[in-house]
Amino acid sequence: MSTTFENVHYSLELGSLISSLRIVLLSDLHMAEHGPGNRYLLEACKREQPDLILMAGDLITNPKKNPPGYPEAISDVIGFAAKLADIAPVYAVNGNHETKLRMKPGLYRIYAQGLKNAGICLLNNRSRRTVVCGNTLILTGLELGKRSYHKFRRPSFSVDRMRRAVGDGGVTAAGGHRISGSSAASDGFCKSGSSAASDGFCKSGSSAASDGFCVSGNSAAPCRILLAHNPVFAPFYMEWGADLTVCGHFHGGVMRLRGKQPLLSPYGFLLPEYGYGHFEKDGKHVIVSSGLGEHAIPFRIHNPMELVTIDLTPADAVARNTVSEGAEPYRIVSTPSGYNP
Repeated sequence: MSTTFENVHYSLELGSLISSLRIVLLSDLHMAEHGPGNRYLLEACKREQPDLILMAGDLITNPKKNPPGYPEAISDVIGFAAKLADIAPVYAVNGNHETKLRMKPGLYRIYAQGLKNAGICLLNNRSRRTVVCGNTLILTGLELGKRSYHKFRRPSFSVDRMRRAVGDGGVTAAGGHRISGSSAASDGFCKSGSSAASDGFCKSGSSAASDGFCVSGNSAAPCRILLAHNPVFAPFYMEWGADLTVCGHFHGGVMRLRGKQPLLSPYGFLLPEYGYGHFEKDGKHVIVSSGLGEHAIPFRIHNPMELVTIDLTPADAVARNTVSEGAEPYRIVSTPSGYNP
C-alpha cells in the first residue's frame, strides 16, 4: 500500500473557546502501515505538535473469521496507539469494524483493554470532561450498532435517539451516561458494557465519576466535541449541540469529483452529501476525513489518504486559513523518503 498521505489543515473559530488549541484527527487506518511501525505517520503527528489527538474509528479491520496472527496484528495497532499517546492525550471511538469485533469477545477484549493500557480514552456512548490549553472540553463518543451500517439502506435517525445513547453531552448530570449490557440496542445503538474497565474507557489510574465523566476542570460554557464514525447523520450531530464533530467511514467516497464531492458511500449510494470535508451550520462544525487506510475497495482516485489537523481559535480571534463548505483546506503532501513498500 502507498505510504503517501496528505496532511490537511482546517482552521475554525469556536465561541466556546478562550484560547487556541490544535487537534490531530486520524480515522479508518484499517491496520495499514505508513512505513515500518507507522513511522511516517507518527513523524507527521509529532510535527503537528497537537494538544489533542482524536481517533474517529476503524483503527482495525474486523476479520470475517479468526485468522492466525490476528491478535498479533491487534498488538501492532495498540503499539502504534501507545506511541500516539506519548505525543498528546488520545481519545477514540469505535467504528463499524470495532463494533463488529464485539461479536468476537476475546479479540475485542484484547483490543479495548490494549487501548486502555496504552493510555487511550475510549469513548463509546460516554463523555469525558477535561481541560486543554485552558479550555474546558466535553468529549463525547457515539458508537452506533451494526444496523446503522447496513448496505443499500437509508438508516433512520433522530436527535432523540442520539440523546438516548449519549445524553446531552454533559450539559446536565444526565449526559455521558453509560448504557448497560453488551449487545446492540434495538434502536441501532451499541450498548457499551457494564463497566468502564471492560471497554477501555479511561486509562489506568483514572476513575469515572458518578455522572459518567472522568472530570477535571470546570466551565459554565464548555466546548463540546463529538467523535462519531459515521458522517451520514451529520445534521443531527449539529442539532444535538456538538461544537465540533469529527467523522470518517466514507474513505472519501473511493473517488472524489472536482477534488471534493465523494462518488460513492459505503451504503452503495452515489454522491453522498456529507461524505468528505468541512460542513458548518449556525456555528457548529463537522469535519469528515478520507481516512488513512483501505478496506473493501482497495484503490482511490483523486482521493488521497489524509492526516487531518484542526486549529481551533476563539470566535473573536483572527482565524488562519478559515475553511467553509466549498473552499479548499490547506494541504501538505507527506511523502516519505528512502522507503519503497
